[in-house]
This record gives sequence, C-alpha cells and structure tokens, in this order.
Amino acid sequence: MRIDQVLVGVAGAQRRLETVSGRLRDHDVRAPSGLEEWTRGHVLTHLARNADSQTGMLDGVSRGEIVAQYPGGDQQRSRDIEVGAYRSAGEIVDDRLPLRLPAPLRGD
Repeated sequence: MRIDQVLVGVAGAQRRLETVSGRLRDHDVRAPSGLEEWTRGHVLTHLARNADSQTGMLDGVSRGEIVAQYPGGDQQRSRDIEVGAYRSAGEIVDDRLPLRLPAPLRGD
C-alpha cells in the first residue's frame, strides 16, 4: 500500500472521529468506555496526548534529533490522561482537533 493511500484512510478516520466526538456532551465523556477504568474522556484525552507525542517525535526526526515520546515518561503520560479526562466535553474535543500533522507530513 502506498503512503498516499494510507493518508486517505487516516483522513477518513479523522473525519469520522470529528463527527462522532463533535456530538458529545459532558455526560457522554463521563460515561464508561470499553476499556476498564477509562471513561470516554480518558480515551479522547489519550488520543490527543498520543497525537502530540507522535507529532513531537516526527518533528524531532525532521530536525535530526531523537525525541522521547513522552518527555516525562509513562508517569507523565498517565497523569496527563487522568487530569485531562475530567474536563468538559468541549475542552476535550477542542484539545484534539484539528488534526496536528507533524512537519514532515505538512511539508514544512
């Protein structure tokens, strides 16, 4: 599969995520997810922090640097997700939208 085909699939998945999550209200993000001990707010916050971490690593590569995925390690990752999960639905959705592409994919 070519990279342009993969990116089309990624963009489609992102649009579906935006559509579904854009309808969420505070009580929706407090609801349980399919993951033990995680609410939907945890899952959406995880997606946002993971996107930030991937973007940071790829931006580092574009500068010729090796960058840690989570600068504060797994403890920071867990803490950021836990704190972020209890924000309002609007804050959670705004945090992970729009898709933040790393420099190599933006063409910077």
